Amino acid sequence: MAPLESILAAATIDNFLSTPDLPAVDKTIAELDLRGKTGGTIIAIVRDDKPRTNPPPEMKIETGDILVLFGSHAELDAAVNALQPARAPSHE
Repeated sequence: MAPLESILAAATIDNFLSTPDLPAVDKTIAELDLRGKTGGTIIAIVRDDKPRTNPPPEMKIETGDILVLFGSHAELDAAVNALQPARAPSHE
């Protein structure tokens, strides 16, 4: 298998809805640094039913945005975890 084919075979795309409680809301793509921290990449943002492909790093995430993420399964898992609100430790 050619290198590009093997990279694409190992990658996947997922969608993530931004809600008001997310720490990512009102931050730019550059501030989030998902690619640097997780390897996952925001390849598009759907806002008001309009897809914005290849969003610029200065674009801010807004409540209701659908983030289209690209990466390996592990990278997407890490990206989704990074986008989630921090959970309070459980005291069981």
